[in-house]
Amino acid sequence: MLKSIAQFFQASTQGSQTKHRSEQEQDFCVEPLEDRRLLAGNVSAVMKGGDLIIKGDSLSNNIDVVATGAGVRVVGGLDLNGAQTTVNGLAFVDFSGPNLVTDDVKITLGKGQDRVGMFVAVNDSVSINTGAGSDQVEIISAIGGKLNVNVGSADNLFSDNVFITNSGIQGTARIKGGGGSQGVTIQGSGFFGAKTTISLGGGNDGLAIDGGSSFAKIRANGGGGSGDQFASPFPAVAPEIKGFEIIV
Repeated sequence: MLKSIAQFFQASTQGSQTKHRSEQEQDFCVEPLEDRRLLAGNVSAVMKGGDLIIKGDSLSNNIDVVATGAGVRVVGGLDLNGAQTTVNGLAFVDFSGPNLVTDDVKITLGKGQDRVGMFVAVNDSVSINTGAGSDQVEIISAIGGKLNVNVGSADNLFSDNVFITNSGIQGTARIKGGGGSQGVTIQGSGFFGAKTTISLGGGNDGLAIDGGSSFAKIRANGGGGSGDQFASPFPAVAPEIKGFEIIV
């Protein structure tokens, strides 16, 4: 949990004494320094017409959307600074019974280094927008509709990363990055929609697709970097790929 750190300093007393007790004193001065507590991000999670809608703040948010026996749970985790993300001010929030998720999941986060884990089956579409900052999205899911992931622009320290593993997406899929570098890794997943589009940013990006993944159709663009790398065991995928300087 968070700990408040309050630091104080005390000025030293200066004075001089003479033989006839002539003395000059300076009062002690105690002043608080800047509050260095770790600011915790908070996301709001609400149900609206069967949709689960999650919105973050301008701080770094770390959340997982997971299955429970009765429905869906949104759980806050520790961000990169060790601050605990809360959900509606709580550690987690459950949605079940009359609040069961029956349609889309829509996640919109703000600035900061955010992380989203999507570990639950969704009847319809999933939309994830992490905003500016170096972010990470992890998906292990069966998605009955479309998938739309936008990781925004990465900062200068880290890249954005998207991991899609052991998943099935029935509708069209779009993965998009902005400025900075992005990495996309797809393993053991099936994309059954009419088209999968991956558009990466202006930095040195990477796209890796393993032999256990399949696509009805895929188009990927490495963006404007000079060292974009595409790695896949499927030579048939290569004609749909452009903007990658390194193909392995």
